[in-house]
Amino acid sequence: MLECLQIDYTKAFDMINHHILFRKLKSLSIPPQIQHWIFNFFTGRKQAVISGGQQSQWLPITRSVVQGSGIGPSAYLVYSMDLKTLSPYNSILKYADDTSILVPQHSSVSMQEEFQNVQTWSTANKLQINLNKTKEIVFRRPSLRNFITPQPLPFIEQLAVTKFLGIYISATFSTTAHVEHTLAVANQRLYLLQQLKCQGLSCRALHIIFTAIVLSVVTYALPAFSGQLSSGDKDRLDGLFRKAFKRGLCSDVFRIEDLMHEADTKLFRHASDQSHCLYPLLPPKRPKKLLSSLRNRGHSYTLPHIEFSLYKNSFINRCLFTML
Repeated sequence: MLECLQIDYTKAFDMINHHILFRKLKSLSIPPQIQHWIFNFFTGRKQAVISGGQQSQWLPITRSVVQGSGIGPSAYLVYSMDLKTLSPYNSILKYADDTSILVPQHSSVSMQEEFQNVQTWSTANKLQINLNKTKEIVFRRPSLRNFITPQPLPFIEQLAVTKFLGIYISATFSTTAHVEHTLAVANQRLYLLQQLKCQGLSCRALHIIFTAIVLSVVTYALPAFSGQLSSGDKDRLDGLFRKAFKRGLCSDVFRIEDLMHEADTKLFRHASDQSHCLYPLLPPKRPKKLLSSLRNRGHSYTLPHIEFSLYKNSFINRCLFTML
């Protein structure tokens, strides 16, 4: 069992306090000239409001970072860098302003204690948690018997399916909900392509647009969830590709298995680079002396001990066993 709390901040980028941000920047090993440049970027700016034809006076901007700017997301990461879990067995995942806490079943610190810690940190850093959009989900193995779902946190909704960085995933790691969402979006775009075809758009142009607005939806973050796709989910995705080809909206019949293999191979190759964020998840490599006495493999990593298919189907393990 794994409890996951997805925390939502109200206007996170707009609430960043400049004085707190500057204090945290000063604690980093950043060259003084870079620090001064960043401070200058955020200071000396003013804003006014026009309402009903009347303009307010100009006031200095003392909070917020521009989300669409190059420095905005990085500034937010610096702002939240000291937000950590109470227990080393628990984890906190941060992607820009998306923050999630993971608490395993036998952790010494409960989810409620971790959430109280986040609330204390948020108050000290002048950020406001939106309880209406903060959600909790309890992950578990599909075949787990006599499972009792923990009581939800006060004022926090507990979900059976959640959306994490664009991927829908259920409490039992089923990806059916994500496939259904993907098919709904893809079919809407097939209708658009059909209208373009009726307007006389060439087959080559249709294929290019299909790749851009349909294929990209199916392959988005594919290695993250493809190992959990059921045979029925794969058949439905292949049916989408056959329908698009039959209607003349693309030039090739794509297969989800081929797309999965291509995406896995590409990402695994990048993950083997020591500078990649996934590199620490790879197992140690086999000794060179041992390698010389064994048959050639697609990689030199040791194979982990696997007890559950759910674990084996995760991206790293899936690649380790399929790329032999």
